[in-house]
Amino acid sequence: MFAIEIGHIDLDKMYKTPQGIRWQKIGKKKYAIPNGNKIVLVEQTKNWLKMTCNEEEFWNIWYYYFDMGYDYAEATFKMRSNSKILKKSQIVSSGLRIANMDIFESLVVNILLEHYPRKEVKLLFNNICNDAIHYLCIFCS
Repeated sequence: MFAIEIGHIDLDKMYKTPQGIRWQKIGKKKYAIPNGNKIVLVEQTKNWLKMTCNEEEFWNIWYYYFDMGYDYAEATFKMRSNSKILKKSQIVSSGLRIANMDIFESLVVNILLEHYPRKEVKLLFNNICNDAIHYLCIFCS
């Protein structure tokens, strides 16, 4: 188990974007998040993320996936000070981050979303990764 305090992140908002299409919501602010051949369970409590990975896996995989090297606080400040339109956009999108998904996965998701409703695309990807999530949940319990 690994926990880290990080600002400017909202898993619920990220889940609702195309980058969260493969995520499984398994509880309130709790998700099973696949990335490549890895899956992590993540629970958010305010600015804290509790993850089912060790510290080494976090720094090698999930730090990059959640774009934690980018200064979202500075970007928020710049958006709020530049214009009223950007300020309103930032308020609505506060907590969103770039999830550094596999490029092929991202391409396929976005192509499918152009032609099918999100619910159908999510079902397709869920069918593909259900076995892996099922295995992780059994392993962690």
